[in-house]
Amino acid sequence: MANIVGVIASKEDARVAIANPDIADIFEWRVDCEPHIRAEIRELCGSHSRPVIITVRDASEGGRQSDWNADTRMALYREHMPLATFIDVEASTADIMIDVIREAKSLGVGIIISQHAMNGPWSPSMSYVIARKAKLLGCDIFKLAIVPDSFEEFAEFVLCASNIMSDHKLIVAPMAMGDSFGKVSRLLFAKAGAVLMYTSLAQSVVRGQWNASEIRQMVAKC
Repeated sequence: MANIVGVIASKEDARVAIANPDIADIFEWRVDCEPHIRAEIRELCGSHSRPVIITVRDASEGGRQSDWNADTRMALYREHMPLATFIDVEASTADIMIDVIREAKSLGVGIIISQHAMNGPWSPSMSYVIARKAKLLGCDIFKLAIVPDSFEEFAEFVLCASNIMSDHKLIVAPMAMGDSFGKVSRLLFAKAGAVLMYTSLAQSVVRGQWNASEIRQMVAKC
């Protein structure tokens, strides 16, 4: 079964995680959503021994801090790297973040390279190109997230994710976002062998997320 990722994007999310650290297998700290909870994340990593993904999302891919430039984001990755089991870096900014990626690798921190097709058209060829780039960067996990406009596009996305898994020999964490296909995609990909399933804690960061407290039993029943 996929590892359940509890997304921490607020102080309320952090309180839920600390009160019930077994609610998820791994936690993602969205630093761009709530940068002032380092003490809480340290408690999760230390007292509760929970693995953590550190993510400083760029505004072009859903990040909440439009005034954070690349230098700011790199500094935050470096500051919080000691707490990280993985860092998540967008493929679109990976060339800028290459030194951070190398530093993470030297420290034994895993690399998630992600593509978020949130606005505008998406095509499988776009994701195939990015998957090749992610492999060249030595990523441990390739995360692929889109907002399908139709069932046909969702079906195309499922096939694309399957092809990337088989053709590129990558560990893939695919998911759809949005009300139409977000929740069903997480169940589908969890059963199909996706390594990570992102869930909400106190509040959802994106539309189409399950809450972590309800999803484990649901996946087991499917």
